[in-house]
Amino acid sequence: MRPDGTFEASNYSSGFKSNIYPGRSVPDLCGLVGMQPGASYIMLPLEPGDQIDVSRAGGVWPPQDETAGNDGWAAISGTSAAAPQLAGAAALVKQACPKLSPTGIRTVLMRTARDVTQGNCNAVQPLHGGLPASAGTDTATGRGVVDAFRAAITARLQCILSPFPQPPSLAVDPTSAPEIQFAGMHDDELATMVSDGLGAQTLEALETFFLEG
Repeated sequence: MRPDGTFEASNYSSGFKSNIYPGRSVPDLCGLVGMQPGASYIMLPLEPGDQIDVSRAGGVWPPQDETAGNDGWAAISGTSAAAPQLAGAAALVKQACPKLSPTGIRTVLMRTARDVTQGNCNAVQPLHGGLPASAGTDTATGRGVVDAFRAAITARLQCILSPFPQPPSLAVDPTSAPEIQFAGMHDDELATMVSDGLGAQTLEALETFFLEG
């Protein structure tokens, strides 16, 4: 995330289309990751005085973190730091709507992610030399940056509004794995319907309500 609040794909993290699983691309969505050379972005705790703490100490950010070498903090936010961001967001969604299956949780997170349209991901040789982010789903950032607050609101509304009749235009795929259903509707379809049907303005109004009371 830039200082003005806009997003750019990280040239430190990578994306690719699988050569093993047809149609599978990574990532589905992303967390906050720093840029090259050292992904120096978010300050994270670590063992005071360890190799990373010492090596990143002092200097000027980036790549150094301008702190002491024994304070237990360093600016190191690569993909290992982004993964628990997504795990935490998934836990919030599950807490907001315990009925959701893993597929439903994934759908909510992807449908509410913030689109990233600028920058390139890191190269994955010999597959590619770096892929661009673009409007909508792309291989650089998936559906975009996870928005935990928006996802949790959508999940909670999904639980409050369900069950309701299944629209005839949304057919359940009989070849898919069994999922928790609400009145005949798969929870990933319900998540899509909730996030799409409410619209951005409604979700923004709900965000304002929860934040401002």
